[in-house]
Amino acid sequence: MAAHSTSRISVQNVGKRFCRSLKRSMWYGMRDVSSELLGLPLDTTRLRRDEFWALDNVSFDVAPGECLGVIGPNGAGKSTLLKMIAGIIPPDRGTIRVRGRVGCLIEVGAGFHPLLSGRDNVYISGAILGMSRREIQSKFDDIVSFAGLESFIDSPVKHFSSGMFVRLGFSIAVHANPEVLLVDEALAVGDHEFTIRCRNRIAELQRCETSIVLVSHSEMLIREISQRCILMARSVAQIYPNANGAYDAYYSSVENNVHNAPVDINYNGRIRIVSVQNSKVPAFVRSKTDEPLLVTLQYECAESLDDTSFCLRLWNSSGGLVLELDSKSRGLPFDVPAGPGTIEITLDPLPLSPGSYWFAGGFRRSTEILSWSTRIINLQVTSAPGQSSGPGVLQPRASWSLTPEIFHRTQGQLTSLTGKITS
Repeated sequence: MAAHSTSRISVQNVGKRFCRSLKRSMWYGMRDVSSELLGLPLDTTRLRRDEFWALDNVSFDVAPGECLGVIGPNGAGKSTLLKMIAGIIPPDRGTIRVRGRVGCLIEVGAGFHPLLSGRDNVYISGAILGMSRREIQSKFDDIVSFAGLESFIDSPVKHFSSGMFVRLGFSIAVHANPEVLLVDEALAVGDHEFTIRCRNRIAELQRCETSIVLVSHSEMLIREISQRCILMARSVAQIYPNANGAYDAYYSSVENNVHNAPVDINYNGRIRIVSVQNSKVPAFVRSKTDEPLLVTLQYECAESLDDTSFCLRLWNSSGGLVLELDSKSRGLPFDVPAGPGTIEITLDPLPLSPGSYWFAGGFRRSTEILSWSTRIINLQVTSAPGQSSGPGVLQPRASWSLTPEIFHRTQGQLTSLTGKITS
């Protein structure tokens, strides 16, 4: 891939190797440094004993105002990629070019001196990011206010919580007016209010043509603010034009990996779930948003239980509760006889946004949990071909009333629209 002349970030054929053995890693490091000092060529095309490619032949560009999301399992090389773009570690082969001032939030507390106050660390971190002392002084109050640390700014940062570290670090980075912003999973430790503030600030930076590379396990965040997405797995980076394609590929690989995973069940010995959808493992269900869902569970009851209810909860990938169905609250408490049994629950079409969800469920009586499975079904919702979706958990159908007459453009043709439309 040729580097685009207007790209803020250009990564071309980049590779990074690490060594599993500390002893060999130190020996290889000394040998490589000696070779460089003597002007001897280094062979970066092959691996030495105990080495592996953390990243291999990675190439992409990031344009001004673009947010590139980076997803993948733990250990896939996401943080390593960000550290190389930031210049913290060098690539073993390939080239990385970054144009403009860089702001980065890669590790919680990175760059802060624990014995110095928050005030002192603002000046130090701002200087590292290229801000002058006068610039830091003029923005100091805004930095502290955005972080919400007015009462703690003169305390040693060793007393800060991880969330306070993130708030201060992010605030410094975004007030440095960066042309390139690199954000790792560090935002995950911020509270809800600060996360919303960060999203709004990131949107402002995009409007100012700041290039952003965002590493996150938050599917909702990646879908909301990224234009393109990189899926990283086993040292390889695959670029997708949008988050939908990246997550479809990601969850397809997860589906294969978890097919034989056991159901996580907690029970007190009186009743237990033995299978879900006629399978003793959780099923990955691919569903379009206009299809009903049938959940079938088989259970074994050691003794008769009266006034029992079954509860089913749906969670999204961000850990948010989407819905709860409880048979008792729906007016359906039941007695469970000893022996095996089956429960079937048919859910009407759920207008869920594309993404990953999972069901948890179990039996309970009053406030007592009789049996509970934290993940009985993994649900992957995909959109229909050509269908787009925005942020949010739900994408319900809606009726639109249009007055006065307006025109709808489809494939270059204008069509008159009156009355109500369903979309």
